[in-house]
Amino acid sequence: MALKAGLTEQRASAGDLGITFEVNGESYSFFIPEATLKSKSKSEIVKILDDGDYTACAICCSQKKGFALCLARCLSDGKCCDDGASNCS
Repeated sequence: MALKAGLTEQRASAGDLGITFEVNGESYSFFIPEATLKSKSKSEIVKILDDGDYTACAICCSQKKGFALCLARCLSDGKCCDDGASNCS
């Protein structure tokens, strides 16, 4: 999955900010690196998150089967699908 610039799928340092969406025991996490937190303003970081539709995808996928797979797909191409592959909306 390709995250927006300034975000990563793995924690690189203790100062990275982790964000996790979880539904029914399935979760998906991504991180804002410490360097991004230090180099960008709060509004720039919020814009990165807004532009990526992270919240919209998480809400849509919370109603689908296979939350984590759905969210990974949605953040990649905007399609909200059961198990990331079927019944897309």
